[in-house]
Amino acid sequence: MKNLKTSGSGSGRVPVPPAQGKATPYRTPQPAEALAKTKGAKKWAAKTLVSGGSPTAHLQTLKSTALNDRELREAEILAPGFVANLVTERKPEELSRALADLQGASEVVSVERHRLLHELLKSIVTEKGLLAGFVGSEPKIVVNYLFAADQVRIDVSGALAELSGSTRAVMENLLILHCRKKRDDTPSSSGDAAPPRAADEIGATLYDYMWQPGVLSVEQDWNDKSTGLAARVYNSLWNGGDYDKICDLIAMGVSTALACILPMNTGRGSTTEEGVWSGYVQPLDHLLSTYLKRVHDYEQGTLGKHENEAKVRGAKQVLEAMSTSESPGILTTYQQVMGSELLVAFEAEPGTFWGFEDVRLPYVEAARTKPGGMRPLRMMDLWAAVQDIITADNYRALLRNPTETIPKCVEGGIAKAEMAFDMLAAGKPNPSSEVNYALMLDDRTAYIEAFREQATDFLTFLSKQGPEAKLLTADLTGKDAAKMMGALACKAGLWWARQKGEPVYYCLDGINLDDVADYKTFKSKLINAGMTKRAGEVSRKDLFYEVITLAEMREILREENWPFLKNTVKFVKLGKILKDTELDNIEKVRRRMARSDAKAPPRGAPTRAAFDSYVKELGLDPALAASLDTVTLKRVVTKAKVLGGVNAEAQHFLLFLEYLWDCQILYTSGVLPDVRVAFLDLAKEPDPAIRQNRAQMIVDDLNEFPQTSRYLRDILTGVARRIAAEDPIDVSILAEELYPPDR
Repeated sequence: MKNLKTSGSGSGRVPVPPAQGKATPYRTPQPAEALAKTKGAKKWAAKTLVSGGSPTAHLQTLKSTALNDRELREAEILAPGFVANLVTERKPEELSRALADLQGASEVVSVERHRLLHELLKSIVTEKGLLAGFVGSEPKIVVNYLFAADQVRIDVSGALAELSGSTRAVMENLLILHCRKKRDDTPSSSGDAAPPRAADEIGATLYDYMWQPGVLSVEQDWNDKSTGLAARVYNSLWNGGDYDKICDLIAMGVSTALACILPMNTGRGSTTEEGVWSGYVQPLDHLLSTYLKRVHDYEQGTLGKHENEAKVRGAKQVLEAMSTSESPGILTTYQQVMGSELLVAFEAEPGTFWGFEDVRLPYVEAARTKPGGMRPLRMMDLWAAVQDIITADNYRALLRNPTETIPKCVEGGIAKAEMAFDMLAAGKPNPSSEVNYALMLDDRTAYIEAFREQATDFLTFLSKQGPEAKLLTADLTGKDAAKMMGALACKAGLWWARQKGEPVYYCLDGINLDDVADYKTFKSKLINAGMTKRAGEVSRKDLFYEVITLAEMREILREENWPFLKNTVKFVKLGKILKDTELDNIEKVRRRMARSDAKAPPRGAPTRAAFDSYVKELGLDPALAASLDTVTLKRVVTKAKVLGGVNAEAQHFLLFLEYLWDCQILYTSGVLPDVRVAFLDLAKEPDPAIRQNRAQMIVDDLNEFPQTSRYLRDILTGVARRIAAEDPIDVSILAEELYPPDR
C-alpha cells in the first residue's frame, strides 16, 4: 500500500488512504496480533508509529477508528497460512469471498495476488473430497472454482474425475456459467469478423467435459424450461460462431423454441449480443426468423453490403438443420413465406401482422412486395410516433390535449423515417433496429403519407380510450412503465383494427399457448418477488418487463373480449390461416386461461414509504392513508390517478362518467363521497336551472365530506361545473350495469 497521505505532521496523526473503489466488506478479521506479523500490516502500522508505540498497538488503534477495511483485508489475505486455513475450514462462502477478492482486488500487490490466487485454486481442485463435499448443495460454486482454475491453466482433470458421481449437475452448471460469462464479455455482434469460437476460450479438458454425449437428458435437462439451458447454450454458440455445434444439438432434439428469462431488461440496439431482447434470451426460432430474407438475398447474390456475410452463411446452415427436424417451429426458407396462404390472404385483404416481433418479420418483409404493402404493417412501424407518449406526462398530454399532442408525435415519427431514408439513399446503413426502411426506399413518399394517415388515426383512437392507471403509477406496480405503455398501445391497436374493419393476422409461430394461459400467475409471482426484494424498494433490475405478445393474446382471448375480436383476428400457424376445427386448441386455451387466472396469487404492494409522495400529491388525509393496508392504498392511488387523468372536456364526458363508476375503491375506502348517481343525473338533466342546482349539490357534498382528497375534489368540482354549462348528455349508450338496480 503505497503513497499514503497523512492529514498533517506530528505524532498521532491518522493516515488518510488514497481514493479507491468500493470497499470489500470486512467480515472475519484475524486477531490484531496475527495481523501485525504480516508484511502488509507491519508496513502499514510502521508508517504511523509514534514514540513509545508498537505496530500491534497502532494496528489495533486503526481498527478501532473503522478506517479503511481494505487495508485490513489485505493484511488478512497476506497473513501466513491464509489459503491453508481456508481449505481446512471448508466453508464455501469464505472460499468464494477469497476467490472474488483475489480475482478483482486491486489493493493486493499484483505479484502476491496472482501467487495467492493460483495457490488457492490449486488447493481447492486438488484437496481430496473438498469439491465432492460441496457439489450436492452448491453445484454452482463448484463450477465457479473449476472455471476459475481453468482460466489460470490449472489442471482440473483430477477434480472432474472425483466428481464423476455428479457429472450431470456439474456439466449443466458449467454450460450455464460459460454462457453467462460469454454474455458478459461479448461486445456488440455487429461487424464482419466472426467472433471467437467457444473452444478457444476455455481449456480442452473443460470444453470436452461440457460436451460429453449422453450425460444430459434432452427432455429433462436440455429442454427444461426452468433452467433455460437450451436457449442459453444456443445463444452462446450463435454469438460464438459455432454453427456446427448448434446443428448437432438440433439433431439431438434440443428445442429451438425455448426462451430464458434474464434478471433485467436488455433492449435491442444495446451493446449486448444478438438474440437477447426485452429481458429474455430469445428462442433460436425467433433469432433465425430474422435471417430468412437475408439468406434468400445471399443465395440470389443481392445481400446488402452492410450485412455480416459470415453470420448469414451460418444462418443458412442452421436453418437447413432446422428444416430436417421432426416439427420445425417456423418456416425455414423465405420461399415458403412468399408462397404461404397468409401472403395470399394479405394480397386479397390487406391488414396488419401480429405475433412475436422477429417471427412475424419475414411475413412483413414479404408483404412489402404486395399491393397494400407500402404502409405500416405492424404496431412496431407506428412506434416512431407512439414512443413519444410512453412517459406518464406525455400520455396525460395525449389524453388532455390530443389536438396539439398528436401532430407533434406524428411529425416526429415522420422526421425519423425521413432521416432513415436519407441515410440509406446516401449509402449508409439503416439506422433503425426496428424498421427495415430499405424495403420502402423506392416508395418512400407513399410510405410517409400512409404513415401520417395511420399514425394520426391510431393516436386519435388511443386518446379516446380510458387511461391506463398502472402507467400513471408504474413505481407502485413493480412493472416497467415503457413496456406497460407498449402493451397498452398494442392492445388498443387490436380494437383500432376492429374499428377500421381490417384483419389482424396473428402469427402463432414461436408462441407457447401454455405460457398465454398461465401468464397472470407467472407475472404475479415475479412482480411480488420484486416487491419483496430489498424490503419493497424495487430497483430497475427487479421490475417486471411485460411480454407484449402474451399481453395481446390475453386481450384477444378474454371472455369479455373474444365475442368482439374473434372475427377480426385471423390466427396463423406456419403460414397457414387456422379455420374451423383447427381453432379448437384456441378454445381450450381460453378455458384454461380462465381457470389459471382464478388461481393466480394476488399482487402485493411496495413499502408504505413508497406512497408518501402520492399521499401528498393527491391531498389524501394522512390518518386515512395510514389506516389502509398497502395493497388497498395502492388501489386507491391508482384509481385516483386514473380519474384525474381522464380528459373531462365536453367530448369526453361519457368516458369520464364511465371511469367515475369504476372507482368503487375510492368510495368504500372513504376517499370520496359516492357521487356517481349525482353525476349521471346531472349529465342527463334537460333543465338548465336544475342542472346548476345538481352541480352545486355535488360541490357541496365534496366540500362537506371530511376526508375528500383535495386533488379529486378540485377535479370533480371543475367537471361538475363544466357539465352543468353544457347541453344534456345522452347517457343511454353507457353500459346498463353503470346504473344501480333500482334506477
